[in-house]
Amino acid sequence: MSDELADHLARDEALWRAWREEGVTERTPLAVDFNFYATSEGAAKSLAGALRREGFEKVEVRTTRTLWIFKGWTVWVVHHGTWSLDRLQDRTRAFYELGARHSCRLEGCGAMMPDGDNAEPGAAPNGGPAEPLGNLDVGGGPPSVS
Repeated sequence: MSDELADHLARDEALWRAWREEGVTERTPLAVDFNFYATSEGAAKSLAGALRREGFEKVEVRTTRTLWIFKGWTVWVVHHGTWSLDRLQDRTRAFYELGARHSCRLEGCGAMMPDGDNAEPGAAPNGGPAEPLGNLDVGGGPPSVS
């Protein structure tokens, strides 16, 4: 396993802990945003096509500037469902490999926390309005979109 993938999986553990603190359980439906970075438009479009072929409907490609003169592309996909740490890490592994096959880098993931009305019964209450918790900074490259 590469150091980069190991770092993603470690961030998934921290992310899952943060979600649990917000009342998320393995039965809580969440829309999780996964973000990729590509240095070429062709790579970004290739990845977006592959994601759509896998059945993901909400896939976007956007241009971004990493510095004043350097242009890149972000690919953003939303995965709806219920989550566990194992499922999150399995999806991270799959997206990491898919991104690499299309010359793109997985940047990370995040999700909006459900409000108190949609949280799991008996779970810890959400301490305030929904915030994009868990969009952990992965360092390097442009900021992730979520």
